[in-house]
Amino acid sequence: SVDEADGSVSVTVADGADYDVGTATATVAVADDDDPPTPVVSVSAGSGVTEGGAAQFTLTASPPPASPISVSVSVAASGDFGAVTGSRTVSIGSDGSASFSVATSDDSVDEADGSVSVTVADGADYDVGTATATVAVADDDDPPPVQDVPDTDDIADTDQVADADQAPACEGKPTVSVADVTAQRGDDVEFVISIDCAHTSDVDVHYSVTHDGRLYIAGAGIATINSGDTTTTVTMPATGSVAEVGIYLAYVTGVTNPWGVWAYGTITD
Repeated sequence: SVDEADGSVSVTVADGADYDVGTATATVAVADDDDPPTPVVSVSAGSGVTEGGAAQFTLTASPPPASPISVSVSVAASGDFGAVTGSRTVSIGSDGSASFSVATSDDSVDEADGSVSVTVADGADYDVGTATATVAVADDDDPPPVQDVPDTDDIADTDQVADADQAPACEGKPTVSVADVTAQRGDDVEFVISIDCAHTSDVDVHYSVTHDGRLYIAGAGIATINSGDTTTTVTMPATGSVAEVGIYLAYVTGVTNPWGVWAYGTITD
């Protein structure tokens, strides 16, 4: 049952004392009837890139296919770097490998680093080995300039002194947080989303909502911390039989922790 090259069987007449030799050799071809092994396709990633560079990926088939095979892959991206996501088809020839790239775009917006990932989909002509590979994408934009806070010792105007008590301007990317809360049923659940310094650009907070641990699609939205401010409030009604409301910060622009922040609101009767 081993796939192998076709072969042959040959017979050769040796010299003898009682005869002469005419046609000395005859050969019968032997054809292999076993299917070649199914190639195993794996994906590997190149080195990390800076935004504007192309993320490089290589598909490898082992053993190499006897004839070209079409491999379906899906492209996903983390961060807003202009990578074209979705499905694409890559052909692997008899040499056993194929390389391709995913372009990113260079912008002027300071944002968190991201990544581009490729996943190999199942196919009829191959098995899947290493299914996913990821290339890191680094942001190359400087954070907004630091705003000077007036020295209260040199300010006579009381309004200016009051301004000095506001949150300090960011020297880099701020950190976002949201605190757990408790609300009485029938009142509103108010989640206060905060950053630890005043950003010179708006900070957009993409959030989703859960009711008793289940995703509540209608509650999802985007809240904005305006330039110079440090907080924004997301309000949800504490009605019905829900005992706990959760808020998940799915993606936040221009902060050190752009995703994965949770908070919960406990509803009491």
